[in-house]
Amino acid sequence: MNRIVLAWIALAGFLAGCAGGDDPSPAAAPTPSPVETGFFSGGECPPAPYDDLPDDAGCATAASDGDARLTVYALLDGEAKPRAWRVRLAGEGAEIDQKLREANVWSYPRALGATDVDRDGEREWWLKVADYGSHGAAWGGLHVFVVRGGALVPVTFEGEPLTVDFGGISRLGQGAVCRDGRLVLLRVWARDRQNTRWWVSERTLEIEEGRARLVDTRRRTIAVDSYTDPSLVRNYRVRCDGTTFTPFD
Repeated sequence: MNRIVLAWIALAGFLAGCAGGDDPSPAAAPTPSPVETGFFSGGECPPAPYDDLPDDAGCATAASDGDARLTVYALLDGEAKPRAWRVRLAGEGAEIDQKLREANVWSYPRALGATDVDRDGEREWWLKVADYGSHGAAWGGLHVFVVRGGALVPVTFEGEPLTVDFGGISRLGQGAVCRDGRLVLLRVWARDRQNTRWWVSERTLEIEEGRARLVDTRRRTIAVDSYTDPSLVRNYRVRCDGTTFTPFD
């Protein structure tokens, strides 16, 4: 087993074991509660465990925040595979059930949780919409949804749904952090062959009325002793409002 593979195994183990902690948001913030999926992308879907979904629903995941629950589920074909994806929001006066247009039959999206990214008092819902297969790594893409006009709509950036990538491989990582009511997209990549010096890129987005705009871009260098250095690992996760999402969710 070569050094890169060993390094990724060490990093993956550290990510899985450190799902909390270094978010600068208040500790009293609500913590979303995703459920275990019981399925994998491309596989058959187990029946949905929720009574309020159609009989042919499966591959369901849900996340709760207060009395509100967001559920992502598939409508299944005769082989227990997704033929369409839907998203449902229920509770606290909301009752929305709609097609998840940002997903396809191969993407196997998942509900992760809710945060208040821009500190406006209204929650945004996080959905994992894509898995990226690269060197067997845990690496995925998230969309952020808000309620507008009685529907769940994705936050957009430059006219397209904003995708927040998180996870990565041994020499490249992506993530995000909520900071001062803004969303900072993170990207790290190794500068030397020994993987001890890394570039860190920060792109700061301001979100207003469901639209994100770029307000700042910065780049710096960090020095680390190993792949498990917290100053490196934090860039492979999404940390917001007291909650951490890892690509293993």
